[in-house]
Amino acid sequence: MRKLISYLLAAAVSAGCMFVPATVSAQGDTPVVVSVAFDKTELHTGDKVTATFSLDTNPGLIGAGFNVQYDSDVIYVASSDAYSDPEEKIFDVSMGLEDGTENRNNFGLTWFNVGNASSKTGALCSIEFTVRDNVDLSKDGTAETGFTVSFAVGGFTDGELEFVPESDITFNYKAPTVVCDHKDTKTVTTEPTCGKDGKVDTICNICGKTVKTEILPATGEHTWDNGTQTKASTCTDKGEMTYKCTVCGETKTEETDALGHDFGDWQTTKEPTCTETGVKERVCTRCNAKETEEIAALEHEFGDWQTTKEPTCTEAGTKERACTRCDAKETEEIAALGHTWGDWTVTKEATETETGVEERTCTVCGEKETRETPVLQPTPTEPQPTEPSNTTAPPANGSQDKIPDTGYPFAGLAVVLLAAAGTAAAITIKKRK
Repeated sequence: MRKLISYLLAAAVSAGCMFVPATVSAQGDTPVVVSVAFDKTELHTGDKVTATFSLDTNPGLIGAGFNVQYDSDVIYVASSDAYSDPEEKIFDVSMGLEDGTENRNNFGLTWFNVGNASSKTGALCSIEFTVRDNVDLSKDGTAETGFTVSFAVGGFTDGELEFVPESDITFNYKAPTVVCDHKDTKTVTTEPTCGKDGKVDTICNICGKTVKTEILPATGEHTWDNGTQTKASTCTDKGEMTYKCTVCGETKTEETDALGHDFGDWQTTKEPTCTETGVKERVCTRCNAKETEEIAALEHEFGDWQTTKEPTCTEAGTKERACTRCDAKETEEIAALGHTWGDWTVTKEATETETGVEERTCTVCGEKETRETPVLQPTPTEPQPTEPSNTTAPPANGSQDKIPDTGYPFAGLAVVLLAAAGTAAAITIKKRK
């Protein structure tokens, strides 16, 4: 009985199906091709994966051996199975499990009734691995297995199977990768600020990767402190306040109003007079700036009027008053009094041929004033009645002309006097000097 011995060391695997061939030369130039197929390409903790080893090209082997290495910190062997062809007795193979623990790494494969070299191909065996629950995925969320296979061609010497040392070749297969499934996570919140978005990160506690990020929009509203005076205001210049946001640290500046002068009381620097203005001044208590204003002239403050020349009937008088502050004097004229006349007195009687004279005297100054009186009108004579003449022919109508009797004997005189009244009388006024 010839034995095919395979030494297997567990390899890290992941989900999917993977086929990886390996080739060595047998007794001729035809290569031997051995492949490994995985039923998964990506794995997570607790998953199972099956690796199937096959002889794909067989130039006619008498015997061969291969050794599989894997990272036992990542996966361990769950079960194994050897394949055979009972009809043709090609791979009438049994697999001996020499180690009963999950970390076993020696497996014996034997086929029977093969007396000479065989060129048959097919699956040799399969091994099922389980991914450990405590795989270290902290580096980048994955774990590589470093899966390798060493294959050597064997032959018989004195009826015993021996391997040809020169034919021992090691192949590095691309095995499935264990990937973190991020089942155990935590959230880390970065609060948004006034001008910067925040976020909520979902972080895997196993591998440390951020598996999801939710953006929290910026609030847009700063929370300013009470501000710091970075430039003081003066009486005439504006100042500056700097405010800092207590959340994000952003700063802003604002102008502050000028203080304006803080003047003290007015002080008179030049006294006003009756005719000239004065000056007053005040000083700012902060910057010593001065402000001056004009004080209005006082104007005269006159006393009572005093008569300096009495007025007469014909001449004006004068009065005077003096300012009580500056002795300035003001003079005004007192109007003439005018005459105060007595009654008219006749000094010459008027006649029918000459005018008369009347006179009156001022009771104050004795000045006299005369005026003419008109001439007297003659007294009319009443006509005497006459006897009618016999020689006078009577009127044609038989009536006689006569002056009608009015019944007023002085009617004619009244007419004369009214005519005389229209004559103006000349009055002569003589003033006594």
